[in-house]
Amino acid sequence: MNGPVSGSGKVVFRALGSTELAGPDGRELLSILARPKLLGLLSYLATDNSGPFHRRDTLTGLLWADTDPERSRNALRQSLYHLRRAVGEGVLSGRGDDEVGLDNERFWCDVMAFEAAIESGRREEALELYRGDLLVGFYVSGAPEHERWLEGRRAGLREKAATAAWSLAEEAESGGNAGAGAAGQWARRAITVSPLDEALVRRVIALLDREGDRSGAVQEYEAFAGRLEDELELAPAPETQALVEAVRSRRAVEVSEEASSAPAEDPPAVKPAEASTEDLSVASSTPVAPGVAAPDRIRSRLKNAHLLRLLIGYLSASFIILEATALFTDQFGLPGWVFPGALVLLALALPVLVGTALVQSAPNTAHEGDGVRRRRRSSESSRGGDNVRGYRRWLTWRRAIRPRVSTLAYVAPGDRRRGRRPRPVGPSGGRIHGDANARHRPRLQSHRERSSG
Repeated sequence: MNGPVSGSGKVVFRALGSTELAGPDGRELLSILARPKLLGLLSYLATDNSGPFHRRDTLTGLLWADTDPERSRNALRQSLYHLRRAVGEGVLSGRGDDEVGLDNERFWCDVMAFEAAIESGRREEALELYRGDLLVGFYVSGAPEHERWLEGRRAGLREKAATAAWSLAEEAESGGNAGAGAAGQWARRAITVSPLDEALVRRVIALLDREGDRSGAVQEYEAFAGRLEDELELAPAPETQALVEAVRSRRAVEVSEEASSAPAEDPPAVKPAEASTEDLSVASSTPVAPGVAAPDRIRSRLKNAHLLRLLIGYLSASFIILEATALFTDQFGLPGWVFPGALVLLALALPVLVGTALVQSAPNTAHEGDGVRRRRRSSESSRGGDNVRGYRRWLTWRRAIRPRVSTLAYVAPGDRRRGRRPRPVGPSGGRIHGDANARHRPRLQSHRERSSG
C-alpha cells in the first residue's frame, strides 16, 4: 500500500475507503475518530482542495452554522485545541490569526497523495490509493454544509478515479496489449469505481466486444442491470439494451460457427445441472420486462419492511386503544357507537401502515451516473411526479399515524370537549337532575307554605 508506514513520525490519515488515523508513534487516534465534529474538522483541513489554509469563519459556517457567532467561534477554538493535543505540536499550522492549515511535512493524507498522482500522470499509483469513496458512511449531525461539501468532494474524487482507469484501458487497447487482458481489467476497474454510470458501462461493453470477450461484455451488462433494478428499480436505457443485443447476436454466430466446424462426433453427455449459465445467458435474447419485480427483490423488500415488528406494535397499540375507549365509555357515558367506530378506524389503519412500511423500505439512490439520473427523473415524472411527490411523500409514517390518532382523540372524549358534562344514571335507568331540582327547591317550598295557610 502506498504512503508512509504508521509510526514513521508523521500523522497518517487514510480517508478513501475505510477511515484510518494514526499518530506519529503509530497509535490509532481514537479521541478524534470517536468524535464526529473533530473528525469532520480534520477531514476538511486535510482533504479540501481550495488551498493549504482555511479561514476560521469558513470552518465555523461548515460545522456550527446553527450556532450564534460567539459560541461557534468558541467551539472552533476548543476543537482546534483538542486536535493539537491529539496529533501533536506543530501539525496544525496557521497564517495569521484567522487562517488554519496542516503542515505537510508532518501530516500525510491519501486524498492529497491521490490527487498529486493524478496530476503528475501516475495513474496506476493513484488507483492503488483509491480504495473507495471518501469517508464512507461518515456523517456530522447538525452540519448540512459539511454534508454538501462531502458529497461534492466524493463525486469529484470518484470521477477522477474512473477517468484514470478508463484512460488506462484505452491505452492498453491501443497498445495491442490484448493478450494479457489489461484493457478489460482496467475497464472493469472503472466500473468498480463508478458502478451506476451507464455511459461508462456502454463504453466498457463496446471495448470488451472489440477485444473479443463477448461473454464478459454480456456479464458486465447483466451485472449492471441487476444493480440498476435493485437500487433504483429501473431498466437499462434502450441504447444500452440495443448494444448488448448486438453483442449477443455476434456471440450466437460464434457459437454456431464453432459447432459447425467441430468434428461430427457424439458429444459427451452433459447433465442438466452442468449446463453453462454463460450459454444460457447468451441464448436468451428476450429481455426481462422492466416492471416485473424479481422474487429476491420482493423478499428483500418484505424483510426490510419489518412487518412482524409492525404487526406486534399494531396489536399492542390496538389493545391499549380499545381498553381506553371502553374505559371512557363506562366512566363518561359516551355514545354506544364510539367503541365500534374505534374498531373500524383500527381496521382501516392496518393496510395503510403495511403500505407505508413497504414504500419506506424502498432503496435510495447512490452513485448515479448522469444518464441514470436523467432516466430516473423521466420515469418518475411519467408516473406522476418525482420521489418527493410520489408514494414516499404521501405514504409517510406521520401521514399514516397522525390522522388516526387525531380521529380517536376527537371521538373518545368528544362529550367532554363539547361542554356536556356526563350526568349520573339513576336506579331506574333515567338521568338524575339533582342540580336542577336544587335550583328550584326554595320556590317550591314557599308555594307549599302559601297553599297550606
